[in-house]
Amino acid sequence: MLTAKIRPMTHPDRSLPIIPSVPRTAWVALLLIWLLSLIPKLLGAHNMVWEIDMVPVVMRGSDWLAGGPFPAFGTLSSVAAYNMPMLVWLNLPMLIVTGNPFWAMLLTGILWNALSTWAVFRLGTDLFGLRTGLAAAALFAFHETSIAGTYTAWAQLFLPGFFAMTLLCLWRWIATERGFYLALSGIIATAAFMTHFGAVLLYPAMLVIALLVRARWQWRGLLIGAAVVMVMLAPYLLFEADRDFADVRAFFAKEPLVGQQSLDDAAYLKPESGPIAPPYDGPASAEASGPDTSSPKRASEVIEQASAPVSRSTAERALDFLVSVPEQIRIAFWLAFQGQAPGWGSLSGIAIAINHAVSAIFVGGSLWAIGRYLWLLKKRGLRQFSVILIERWAGRVLILLIFLLVIAAGFIATRTPPWEQPTYYPGFISIQLIIVAATLDAFFSRLMTSNRTQNMALIIAVALAASVGGMDRIGRIMTYDDSVHTPLNGWLYRHVEAAVDYIAEDWQGGNSLVISYDLMPEMRNYWWIIPWSRTDPAYTMGLPYDYLLDYLHGLTNTNTNPIGWADDADYIVVWEPGLERHDLSQYDVAQFGTIYVLKPKQ
Repeated sequence: MLTAKIRPMTHPDRSLPIIPSVPRTAWVALLLIWLLSLIPKLLGAHNMVWEIDMVPVVMRGSDWLAGGPFPAFGTLSSVAAYNMPMLVWLNLPMLIVTGNPFWAMLLTGILWNALSTWAVFRLGTDLFGLRTGLAAAALFAFHETSIAGTYTAWAQLFLPGFFAMTLLCLWRWIATERGFYLALSGIIATAAFMTHFGAVLLYPAMLVIALLVRARWQWRGLLIGAAVVMVMLAPYLLFEADRDFADVRAFFAKEPLVGQQSLDDAAYLKPESGPIAPPYDGPASAEASGPDTSSPKRASEVIEQASAPVSRSTAERALDFLVSVPEQIRIAFWLAFQGQAPGWGSLSGIAIAINHAVSAIFVGGSLWAIGRYLWLLKKRGLRQFSVILIERWAGRVLILLIFLLVIAAGFIATRTPPWEQPTYYPGFISIQLIIVAATLDAFFSRLMTSNRTQNMALIIAVALAASVGGMDRIGRIMTYDDSVHTPLNGWLYRHVEAAVDYIAEDWQGGNSLVISYDLMPEMRNYWWIIPWSRTDPAYTMGLPYDYLLDYLHGLTNTNTNPIGWADDADYIVVWEPGLERHDLSQYDVAQFGTIYVLKPKQ
């Protein structure tokens, strides 16, 4: 029977094992759920993206393995500052094992997804029982973020697992009063912070929960955890000390490290700034061909008008900010359920309706928990508020909600609204889905008397909710057309690797060559690469190609122009729309999806 009641916790249970046992049938069910979820994940991996931002995730590690410095820093952030290196470290073991960037990223994603799914299952089980744990694991395993995170080396997509693991260790510390779990929760939170800067808000969330439940601190565990955390942070801190903590200051100031002049110098490359033409070293004339036929003068006028300062009092700004708070919270919690499910085709309306229903279940369960907790608090007295939080269903749901609300409050306080930075919020998903599973389980338990009937109803409800993400991904892959030019098709790993393999096999001129990348007109949203290269010269328009060329074939592209263009190149890489900028009669043309390699005829 896959059901369990919430046990009262009038005192810590130090007899709980480090890894609690569960029935064998539950392990089989969990394994089956996760293995089934691998179908859309592995299908999706066929279209793994290899964008400029993703290359350093494996490049830092491979450079170290080749004799370079230890990877003390990661990718460049949105302010041109170096991120912490945890994402690089997470991918490093599989890079060592496989020696291949594609398989390193995919296997890392699969292993992380398995660990994250287990953490969701374990947290749901510890808080609400085995049935809720399995339901939460199924909802998470088939969620679109979980699927995409399996084959996308993107820091934000690792956050759902980190959130679940952190809260799991925090809860087990509360339940057992073992310092081991206190240390582990801090270590995992730090690993999350070193993966994505926004996860720094895990610390205040943990502290608030600990204070609310009146947890007893184990100083030995706290000190051991702090020591491990300092060891983890040491490489990055030493790296920053050499740079006078320039990256840290840029993060707090929220100002690009490269300076305003560098941004201004590259502004002509922005999509709204008028036409550009090779070699892209300055604005093109109004007559030049380009995707935007408006004149540079007109574009600059629009930008100037849009950026004209509006005089507003401090009181007005404060009022606008306060008014926006409820909307920020609403959107932050809605992001988990906003998928449009294009893979469902003509039935996408059904998928959207299911998403709305799951969202309503989350809201309804949260409101019910809040109301129920307040009623219990009134009945039992304010002195029992911590006991109710720990012992009762409503209190445990409230712990999950408070955990997320503290993080949301941190984003609000730091002016990080979800409509501007939605990628900061994926960590909420794992916790929200546990609340959904707990609500469904509690609802069916009240509605039906038979455990068998409750199990069947819960399985059907979870299967419907999980089908949205899983079937959507399968539908997208089955109907995917990689022959039509889109930005996504231009960055498909398999096409980039095929183009690189072609160049390596065709080249007969030694260990170095010149490759020109005529991509900027189709990639003008990547205009920032030019100023960002001042911080890290490796950031160029051709980085995805140049890295694979060097790592897989030992060939070096001597073109270091961040904009990608080179005169008298041995090869030119261009996307399909860019073919019209070249006289194809002068080249041997090789096609790889929507990527074309032009080789000048002799």
